[in-house]
Amino acid sequence: MPDAEASEPATADIKVARTDTAAPPPKPTRRVLAILPYRKNYALPVTYNADVNQSAAQGPSIGVPVSGEHVYDHAEMKFQISLEVPLWTRILNRPLDLYFGYTQLAFFQAYNTEYSSPFRETNYEPELGFHWQPDMRIGSRGSRWRFASLRVAADHQSNGRSDPLSRSWNRITGEATVQRGDLSLGLRLWTQLDSNPPDNPDIEDYLGFGELRASYDLGQHRFGLMARSFQHPTVQLDWSYPLFGERVRVYAQYFNGYGESLIDYNHSVNRIGVGFLVEGGG
Repeated sequence: MPDAEASEPATADIKVARTDTAAPPPKPTRRVLAILPYRKNYALPVTYNADVNQSAAQGPSIGVPVSGEHVYDHAEMKFQISLEVPLWTRILNRPLDLYFGYTQLAFFQAYNTEYSSPFRETNYEPELGFHWQPDMRIGSRGSRWRFASLRVAADHQSNGRSDPLSRSWNRITGEATVQRGDLSLGLRLWTQLDSNPPDNPDIEDYLGFGELRASYDLGQHRFGLMARSFQHPTVQLDWSYPLFGERVRVYAQYFNGYGESLIDYNHSVNRIGVGFLVEGGG
């Protein structure tokens, strides 16, 4: 009996060591033409923006009398829909896909009944690119850091409006994500295809050339961070918690800086909002 008792701790130690260094289970194969969540899908029924861009209303396509008036409310709805569709999977028998992605971000003056509750701004962002998911260890054998994914895409972003409120640009983007346990870090870089877009020629002065993203799970709480641009510092903070099972989460978002929307790319926004997030996006 003493010998058996002495051997049990050693066996447990071996199991723990193997669990720490084992590769995670393989991800399910992505199906061609399946509709999948991409970036965050959320709805914030109530947001408050302390720094509303009233000057954006001063254009003929708005159709409201704006001379010297405060047209836009501080309170509005904000929501985002983001999906991707794999067009060709397992290229060269590797975890490499050709995909089409689409993200739509909208700002809805739902409580502005004086001006018939208009959509203040909507941004459309289609992209076509390659997505590689190597899920490989980074560093030594005992390292828990893993290279999760790499995306390279041709990206177009526009608000679909006519002059003088038209805003758009075309980019080549690259995005790498690494993970370690409950921590995920991502770096997205871009370069403009049109070096001097007529609607917003100085957009890179405000949005920079990329952004850093991080998320961390603390129990069931998920915290997120987005930061970009040294010249015009911008930050977004996120928090979410499961509400109905694992698919729907209560969601809070704080944004401070530039480029929340294309119409506000050169206007500083200070917004906080609460609502719901559907699990699955990045």
